[in-house]
Amino acid sequence: MRNILLTLVCATLFVGGVVSRAQARPQQENVDELQDSTVSVVAYFSKNDTLVYWIDNSRWKFTPTDTVQTGLVSAKVRLTVVDSTATGYKMDYTFLEIKSDSVENSSLSKFQNAVTEKLEQKIVGNTISFETDEFGAITKINNFDKVKQHAKTLFSEGIDEMYKVPEIAKLKDETNIDLKAMAKNIDTDKLVDSYLEELKLLFAYHGLAFAIGQSHGHQDATNENYENDTYTTVTVDPESYNYSVEVEAFSLIPREGVKEVLGYFIEELKNDHLRNAVGHELDNHINFDAGAIIESLYSIDCLANGCPLGVVSQTVSSINGYGQIKQTTINLDYANY
Repeated sequence: MRNILLTLVCATLFVGGVVSRAQARPQQENVDELQDSTVSVVAYFSKNDTLVYWIDNSRWKFTPTDTVQTGLVSAKVRLTVVDSTATGYKMDYTFLEIKSDSVENSSLSKFQNAVTEKLEQKIVGNTISFETDEFGAITKINNFDKVKQHAKTLFSEGIDEMYKVPEIAKLKDETNIDLKAMAKNIDTDKLVDSYLEELKLLFAYHGLAFAIGQSHGHQDATNENYENDTYTTVTVDPESYNYSVEVEAFSLIPREGVKEVLGYFIEELKNDHLRNAVGHELDNHINFDAGAIIESLYSIDCLANGCPLGVVSQTVSSINGYGQIKQTTINLDYANY
C-alpha cells in the first residue's frame, strides 16, 4: 500500500497544482525603471533570424537510499522571426525532431518510449505561431485554438495507449480506476500550458529588469501561493555583456495542503475498500509536521542581444524523503541572425 501512496503523490502532487503554487518568483522591475546596476532582458531580433534548440526533459525518482532516472525525452525545435516591427515580433516555433530514452528497465519505461514514438508522428512538423512585444515577452498565440485542440487530442491518445500496458490494465480491473473519467476533470488550459511550456521558458523573463548581484525575498502563505523563500543571482560578463539570471525558490507545503490535493484522487477511486485503505495509509504516512518540500530552479543565459543561449528549469518534490526530480534544459544548437 505504501507504493500506491507514493504513486498517488507523484501523479497528483508533484505534477499537479501544488508545484504551480510554489514556483520560483524573482524580485524584478519593469524595463522602463532601469538603473545602472540592473540588467534588462530584451530581445533584439531581425526578420528571418533563425534559432534552433535542443530540449531535454528528464525525470528521476528517489528514496532515502537511491536515485533512479526514469526517463528522457528530447526535442529539436526551430524559432524563426517571421516579422520584426517597432512594436514587436511575429515568430514561428516548429517541432523538428523528438526522441525518447529511459535508463529504468521496466515495462512502464518501455511503454513511455513506445507512446513517445507514436505521438512523435503527430507532433513533428507542427508550428506554433506567436507574437511578442518589443522586449520579447510573449503576448499572443496566433493559432491558439489549433494548439489547444492538438494538446487535447494528444492527451486523449496518450491515455488510450496507457490502457494497453499490462500494469495499467490490471490496476483498472482490480480497482475500477477510470483514467478517462478522471481526465475529464483536467483543466484544458493546463494541457495547453504543458504543450507550450518550453517555448514560454525561452521568453519567461523578457521584458523584465533585474538588479545585478544576489538578493533574497520571502513570501508569506496566501490563498494562491505557499510560503516560500526566493534567492536571485544575476551576473553580467564585463567583456561580452552576456548575462545570466538564476532564481531558486524553496517552499514548504503543510500536511493539510498535501492531504487536500491527494484527497481529490482518493475520491475518484471507485472501489470502496481501496479508497478507505488509501485514505488510512494517507493518514499514517503523512502524519508529520514537515509536509512536502518543493524546490524550484529557473536559470537563463542570454547573449547581449537577448538571444537565449541556455535554460535550466528544475523542480524537486519530496515527502518524507521520497519524491521526484523534473528537469528541462534548453540549449542553442544553431543560430542564423
